[in-house]
Amino acid sequence: MARLVVMALSGSIALLAMLLCAGQYASIVSAYSLLGSSRSLRQHVLGYDEVRSNKSADEVWDIRYHMGGNGPWIRKTHGLVTSDLAAPEGWVHMLELFQHIQQANVTLNGSLAFANDWDFFMKDPSDRLENLVATGPHAGTLLAFGTGVKMRTRYENLLEHAILSNQTSLWASGSKRVVETASYFAAGLFGLDWESQAHLHIIPETEDRGGDTLTGGKTCFKYLHNADDFGRQYGYRRWNEWREAYLPSIVQRLQVHNPEIDFTASELYAMQELCGFETIAKGTSEWCDVFTHKEWLQFEYARDLLHYYRTEARFRALGTTLEIANWRDPSIRNGFDTNNTREYFPLMLTSSVHANLFFLSHQGPGNPYSTSIGWLFLEATAKLLQQGPGVGTLFFSFMHDGDIIPMLTTLGLLTPEKHDLPTTHIPHGRSWRTSDLVSMGGRIIFERLVRGEPKMCWDHSEYGYPNHVYCTPSTQEHFVRINVNDGIVALPGCDSGPGRSCPLEQFLQRVRLKGEETGDFREVCGLSKTAKAGIDFLHQ
Repeated sequence: MARLVVMALSGSIALLAMLLCAGQYASIVSAYSLLGSSRSLRQHVLGYDEVRSNKSADEVWDIRYHMGGNGPWIRKTHGLVTSDLAAPEGWVHMLELFQHIQQANVTLNGSLAFANDWDFFMKDPSDRLENLVATGPHAGTLLAFGTGVKMRTRYENLLEHAILSNQTSLWASGSKRVVETASYFAAGLFGLDWESQAHLHIIPETEDRGGDTLTGGKTCFKYLHNADDFGRQYGYRRWNEWREAYLPSIVQRLQVHNPEIDFTASELYAMQELCGFETIAKGTSEWCDVFTHKEWLQFEYARDLLHYYRTEARFRALGTTLEIANWRDPSIRNGFDTNNTREYFPLMLTSSVHANLFFLSHQGPGNPYSTSIGWLFLEATAKLLQQGPGVGTLFFSFMHDGDIIPMLTTLGLLTPEKHDLPTTHIPHGRSWRTSDLVSMGGRIIFERLVRGEPKMCWDHSEYGYPNHVYCTPSTQEHFVRINVNDGIVALPGCDSGPGRSCPLEQFLQRVRLKGEETGDFREVCGLSKTAKAGIDFLHQ
């Protein structure tokens, strides 16, 4: 039997995977139980501790849930059905902050006193901005390799089937750290000799790719070149408006104890970014203690605004890696008869921001280009979900976090805001939060589930009647379930299936309607009719 899981990952890179298995559900549950009981595997192989609590992230303060996707991978906790289961501008300001402190020749006091002896957490940073972090409990290299090991452990039968079928292609966008991530992942999944068993296809991040790309924000001409007010600079303008609103008061607070040094608003923001990046590289960061809970909520909102109003990835130097979440976990049994449930190959696809398919008139959270860019991956995902395991057994694609955001917009995974997010204050009760959605190493998984028995046929050739063929009717039903960072999330308006999954045909219809609303990617983005309209490379 088989199962399909479409996964999208974020955090500097995103991952798309489809897998085919030949075992029954019970064997999958056993494999997952073995993995789940091994705390040492999670800590030492995967490189992080999983924080578990009966309380929500709102009730227990955890700084990682307020980094706006700027920190280590975290499990999703909000809005769940169940939880079982180019140097960037920021880096430039971090280096400028470091140099400012060194050259100021003053003694820092208060919460900044530690910085008197602080050193930048990576050697030769200017030479390593495009590399994966190779040290610390959240090292990108370690998490990539560990993710591959986790996948091999969870999907051993599927992997064997893929290798035997010679269906072991992987895809990565043409960024150095993305390719490195895919390579470390493949080593964990296939073994150190992975290149003898699998082939990694590099998809260039170039403008000439049209719709046949993993990085649609870099091929949409109008968006890329700011042809109108909603181009790539739009998100940064809105982001800066909020930074100008909340950062000055923090500057004043820190100057009370440090009157001899003047920090700019950009340097204060860089301090907040350092909390997440240094935590990834070292496990902890004293920069996290410089700011109050309120100030961290303000930083989180700044990150949310940036993702809300833009629609493509900003390069990150500290990409940790995508991890393939598992739908083998026991929660899959909710609403399913495990004796009759069959698994369809996990298929993992990446994508982008969220709006809501349920409200088909909504063009995207804060940028009208989001749905067009996200449609590329959503359409490719829907095709694989529709075709099932016959098209291949295992698909993995790696890309940037910002390339996931647009697909989530198009998918309508989260409830859209009634009004666009303001840049003057934090709205009460907003649903648009990115911290536990696109943290580094975040992922989205679409699981194609099948329940019931397939059509069975036989003849009576042993009795001399080979032309007498008898068949039982198929009782199979197919569903799509969505896993966001190891938490099951219901698709608004499409959750009538077992475990609040979405009936496959209903899912496909919603995607078709969204495509009609969104329009041709080439026309929306100002590309010629000779440009590729969609993704063609995703096949074994």
